[in-house]
Amino acid sequence: QQATFFVLLKPEAVDVPPYLIENQTKLNLLYYQKSSKKENQPYQQEIKAKASVPYTWDAPNDPHHLVIEAGPDFQMRREYNLDKIKQYPPVSFTIGRDLYRLVGEVIANGPTRILRIFDAQERAFSKREKPNAELTA
Repeated sequence: QQATFFVLLKPEAVDVPPYLIENQTKLNLLYYQKSSKKENQPYQQEIKAKASVPYTWDAPNDPHHLVIEAGPDFQMRREYNLDKIKQYPPVSFTIGRDLYRLVGEVIANGPTRILRIFDAQERAFSKREKPNAELTA
């Protein structure tokens, strides 16, 4: 006897991407998939400051690791495993006199994995600026 397989293909839901990259910093970032093959050149893309972009893998069979670069000449480089939900330690670097402490975190929102990059310095400053609660009489 022979087995029969049915494969159903559905269109991609454009409002629910498999991955989303959120850049919550003031910097433009480069991002690309880390390749397991040395001869493969990464396909680099830029994400503007305070923007987000849907993402899917250039090479689905390679590890799901995304590399983020920032700063002049992109001297800050960090690799993130998008299959592991966690917050990564900050990476510190300077541009001129400005200190940046970029933090990456991978979170899930329904079927979408989100890589969120934010500046820990900026987030701490904005928390100090906001009052904890408004008092009403």
